[in-house]
Amino acid sequence: MPNSKDRPGFYTRPMAVDGDTDFIEVDNPAVADQATEIFATQWDYIHGYADEGDLKGLPAMFAGRRVVRDPDTLEELGWTGAFDVEELYRYLYGE
Repeated sequence: MPNSKDRPGFYTRPMAVDGDTDFIEVDNPAVADQATEIFATQWDYIHGYADEGDLKGLPAMFAGRRVVRDPDTLEELGWTGAFDVEELYRYLYGE
């Protein structure tokens, strides 16, 4: 399901990459779905619904960015509020 920030032909999704949480923009709906699944696994780990084995199943790279799969790094991002989805989207929309 596209989000309201999507432009025709582009899909924007949050993901923990390169040691931080950022938005990834892709031009393929199937790839956007993969990004959603990666973030969901990261989110689930932060909230105790996934384990380190699930993180190991994530790809090392996505759209030229290094996917955060390290438990300590994800926990640190969680402690700093980097997985606050409402805040992420406020940042994306400039609100």
